[in-house]
Amino acid sequence: MVLAAAAVFMLMSKLPAQEPALQSNAAPTFYARQAFLQQVRSSSDSVALKGGPAEKSTTLAMALSAVFPGGGQIYNGKWWKVPIVWGAGGFFVEEWSRNNRHYNDYYDQFARSLQTSPPYGDTHTQALRDYYRDQRDSFAWYFGILYALQILDAYVDASLSGFDVGPDLGGSKALRVSVSVAIR
Repeated sequence: MVLAAAAVFMLMSKLPAQEPALQSNAAPTFYARQAFLQQVRSSSDSVALKGGPAEKSTTLAMALSAVFPGGGQIYNGKWWKVPIVWGAGGFFVEEWSRNNRHYNDYYDQFARSLQTSPPYGDTHTQALRDYYRDQRDSFAWYFGILYALQILDAYVDASLSGFDVGPDLGGSKALRVSVSVAIR
């Protein structure tokens, strides 16, 4: 959008200045507009003016994903990614919650074992407590990584929303490649 505005401004500044007396006449204005439109059509930086898909706001996509996980994907029209984000996020939250419950149970058991057999307590209970704490922390990291990746995905999708992926990418059809082999 900004590039299109900059291109229009640059092309407008390249147009020849009209005399004030000629501006009242409709014919020169019509021809000046036609010349301007011809320059815009021939400009190599007029991708946004060719009627391709409109670019989406990367800031809005990231903000929507930050506030509502999957919101940036909805904004970008990538609906199929939302169940993946929510499914993985729900799995990580559930596993964090389950491991936190086990950690709290073994934490209490280990605290009781310290009273019955000081100074080390039950080492098996301590090992299970540490295992569930590590698992809980790992799932918290997984959820944080998923959260950051879905924001990054929304940013990338919004950035590439105006990218032309059609079969004609503007290459010359006259270009031909030939290979010749000489055997001696």
